[in-house]
Amino acid sequence: MRVGCSSDWHIDLNHFWPRALDRLVERVARFDLFIFAGDMSHDKYKYREFCHKLRRAASDTEIVFVVGNHDIWLLEPPKPQRDLTEELQLYLAGEKGDLVKVKRQDMRDRRGLAYLLLLERSLSGYKTEALSAACIEADIHLLDVWGPLVMGKTAIVGNCGWYDYSYRIPEYEVDMLQYKAKQLRGGGTWMDARFAFWGAPDELVCEAMLQDVQAQLEFLERDHPEVENIIVVNHHVPHPSGVKVKGEISWDFFNAFIGCGRYSQLYQKSSRVQQVIFGHTHFRQHFQEGHVKYSCSPFGYLSREDENPLALRQTLNEGTGNIEKALDTKFFEFNI
Repeated sequence: MRVGCSSDWHIDLNHFWPRALDRLVERVARFDLFIFAGDMSHDKYKYREFCHKLRRAASDTEIVFVVGNHDIWLLEPPKPQRDLTEELQLYLAGEKGDLVKVKRQDMRDRRGLAYLLLLERSLSGYKTEALSAACIEADIHLLDVWGPLVMGKTAIVGNCGWYDYSYRIPEYEVDMLQYKAKQLRGGGTWMDARFAFWGAPDELVCEAMLQDVQAQLEFLERDHPEVENIIVVNHHVPHPSGVKVKGEISWDFFNAFIGCGRYSQLYQKSSRVQQVIFGHTHFRQHFQEGHVKYSCSPFGYLSREDENPLALRQTLNEGTGNIEKALDTKFFEFNI
């Protein structure tokens, strides 16, 4: 099976040359399985339109998504987000699991109930459910909502993943209040502070998603002994090796919002987890720890020269140069 992976297309922010966008979508048809590790668009209407565009171009390809932080943004929330902290803490401690009222009762044996709570009672969860409807229309499997996908001896699990500030650099002596506000004093703001609405602290959201991936892995261990190869997909960076440190506080401060290394610790414990796909960083990278390979092949922002050099931006926006060669760097491919 030929597998292709990518992430971070940001179709709402990148102003693609139309022909280049068509080529990007058509390329997906080359694969038997295409995995997208989040950040397609914060605009749910563009997200839906693009899902259908992708399906039309790759009618025979199995397509799997997770949501990214941009995907779950609400620029104009329809109502205030109520505080779910106390309730989420009970779910995470396993003290309220029998009381959760989830729409999909058949998911209870394979999902983390705390994450299901967030999906059903937070504004960003409502947004994820809306994206799921678009994915269903286009026959795309959204792991965050529907959980594991089993394909013979291969299974795919995962979710957005989140962050708990553990990638912060203590030497900078930045107080925790700045991290929780997602704003560096005298510097910039991480925009999740304005547009992501989970209704609970990031550390608890991170734990809920971590428990969800663990539940998915335990489900496969228990109910699918035939599965030999597990592919895990997160949007956020699950391994500290995927964090880019520049030695500048104006950059390194924001690594606190890149991901959480405890996800990789979970994956290393399973002998069947062989490949982890992630995004979010906008830097192409591949590395391995033990039996697990980690890969990130994002598109990134066309306006950023460190992510998309000038020659690539001209190729995609103006139609100059070799489009196929330019797009080669935005996909990762392997066989299973």
